Parts: sequence; C-alpha cells; structure tokens
Amino acid sequence: MDETKKVELDAKWKKVAVQAVTSEEFKRRLVDDPITVLGQHGLTVPEKTEVKILSGKDFKIQLPPNPSPELEKEANWWQRRLDMIREFGKEEKVGPNSVIPEAEEGV
Repeated sequence: MDETKKVELDAKWKKVAVQAVTSEEFKRRLVDDPITVLGQHGLTVPEKTEVKILSGKDFKIQLPPNPSPELEKEANWWQRRLDMIREFGKEEKVGPNSVIPEAEEGV
C-alpha cells in the first residue's frame, strides 16, 4: 500500500478509535457491526477482498488468489484494525471486579 493511502487510512482510523474510547454507544455499534460503522467513516475494505466472520466477533480478510503486494499490505492493515475492534468488545465483558492482565513486554 502506498504511503499516501496508508496516511489517509490511518487518519480516518484515528478518528474512529478516538470516538470508540470516548463514546460507549459508538464503541458498542463498532464492535457489533465494524464493517458498516467503518464504512460510515470512509473506511471500506479493498475491492476483491471479502470479510469473513469466523466465530463470534472474529473477522478475517479473505484475499483473492494471487493478490498484489499492495493488496496484501492493505488487507493486513484491515486485519489489524478488525483485531483491535474485537479487543474493544472484550473490554465490555470485563466486570468491575475483574483483574485485567498486564500487557506483555514489547506489545
């Protein structure tokens, strides 16, 4: 993915992420239907790719046969964001008396 496109995607993602951490209602909508909510904010999955729901809130970007390196990079960007959104959903399941494990070093 060229640098201009990455910068554009990152800028849009930052706005979504900020809204997700400042609005519980928005975060719930994002976790429940990430593709629609991201699309409403100008983030659409690359052409020729599909988003598969594996189980629960696990999403997988499926590439066409023999994808270009650019498409692979963009799909990887998307996969990381969908994984982050899944983690947002896990936060909602943590109760007030739960202990949140510390992040691993280097993460």
